[in-house]
Amino acid sequence: MSKILNYIANGKGTGAIWLLLMAFVYTLYLSLMARGFMFDSVPYVQHVADELLPVSVKDGKIVSPENTVRELTLTGDTAQDTYSFVLDTTQDTLDTTKLTNGVYFSRLYAYTVNDNQVKTTKLSSSFDLPKQDYKPILNAAVKWIVMGIAAVGILVFFLMYFILAIFYAYCAALATKLNKTSLSFDTRMRLSSVVLIAVYALSFVLTLLGLHINVFLFFVIMLLTQFAVVKKLKQPQSES
Repeated sequence: MSKILNYIANGKGTGAIWLLLMAFVYTLYLSLMARGFMFDSVPYVQHVADELLPVSVKDGKIVSPENTVRELTLTGDTAQDTYSFVLDTTQDTLDTTKLTNGVYFSRLYAYTVNDNQVKTTKLSSSFDLPKQDYKPILNAAVKWIVMGIAAVGILVFFLMYFILAIFYAYCAALATKLNKTSLSFDTRMRLSSVVLIAVYALSFVLTLLGLHINVFLFFVIMLLTQFAVVKKLKQPQSES
């Protein structure tokens, strides 16, 4: 604790390097979670492809197979976790009021249904989807998607954390006034960065335990923690 207090009071910079590290760690966690989920999904996608393919589309219309209905249902623990995949080339359009969660194809349209929300997409162009082993393609796609998540995630989360640190650095002025002291803006930035990391870590642990901190409670915890840390510093500095 004394090292942390010494860093806040006498360190250099704004603590951005620690925010970048937090962004890296959280992005790594999300990337690994996404990687595991997507790799686990590959066999299911291949199963759907085995049941529904081959398909041939010409000028926005399924021309092969003709007058065919192919259906596959992946069941879950509840009705909402159950998804249907249907290829129905016996008709140009489907009655969407009768569709449950899933993906559906008529001769001319693709339908995605999720919790009674239906999205209809008109088929276009011409292409063929043969019946084959798509797992190598899907596995390669997962790797590229995960790398994309990692690259973008680090930047996005770092910017978010840095902006939050600036916001709470201004909020820390309240803690300094209540403690009848003053801290430079850089010191308040280091304070906000350290407290932000600590509160996010607490929030993450509680989330794993099934508990959630809402935005207002997060804000209150940040202010109270800032007040407690400023009280311990007891090193008045010039306010910038």
